[in-house]
Amino acid sequence: MINDPTIQSSNCTNCGAEFIGDYCYKCGQKKIELKDKSVKAFVVHFAEEFFTFDSKFFRTVKFLLFKPGYLTHEYISGRFVRYVTPLKLYLFTSIIVFFIILKFEPDTYKEIMEPADSDEFLQEIITDQRETLGMEEAEFGEKFNSIINGLFTPGIFIMMLVFSVCLKLMYINKHIFYVEHLVFTLHFFSMVLIFFTLQTIIREINEGADIIFLFLVPFVYLILSVKRVYHTKWIYSLISSVIMFFIYVFLLYVWVLGTVFYTLINI
Repeated sequence: MINDPTIQSSNCTNCGAEFIGDYCYKCGQKKIELKDKSVKAFVVHFAEEFFTFDSKFFRTVKFLLFKPGYLTHEYISGRFVRYVTPLKLYLFTSIIVFFIILKFEPDTYKEIMEPADSDEFLQEIITDQRETLGMEEAEFGEKFNSIINGLFTPGIFIMMLVFSVCLKLMYINKHIFYVEHLVFTLHFFSMVLIFFTLQTIIREINEGADIIFLFLVPFVYLILSVKRVYHTKWIYSLISSVIMFFIYVFLLYVWVLGTVFYTLINI
């Protein structure tokens, strides 16, 4: 028999507390037995972890997509074990969305500069900077893309922090914890990232229809979420949603301009 101290120990190998029964009373880790070292136990543990996450993930995504504000309401009400945590959901969504967007729009420089009259303000600034640096367009575009693509996640994260603070100020009289506004923001922006993805895909099919998923659908989703989470009358939910949506659009434009200017400065 292999002499394994983790099996013989009467203390939890995770936190060091003394075992009372088969589970640690302090951290919840199971006492390690000889059978836990088998390949069968390893496979069973993997299957349990995989299908637990799998069921949590699909349950969470279902409510995120079709019941605006429900996940936030559940979290605030203390019912969060059945769902993927808000931060994990946002991080997972942002990674998937980032790769999808890069698949459909790998050349951000080209997207901004073509067609020639799509955004004259940004195009003039970018062209002036390229000419000032005396760089060929291919080289400039490559460096531009390498910098700006790395700003996607931190830019959205800063937007979320500002948005959540604005929510706190909007509902300051309700005496809601800031973290609950942050949870609302994480859920809303997880959905916004999905809208970004749909907008990117639809633009490949119909140039004008993508505006629906960039502005109209997020606005409707925001109204329904605010109504469910903050328990206000429809008129108040509509007014506060209009204000927050204008903040969202403003932050969106600041994010676009900020990332472009930061990229140009650092080329």
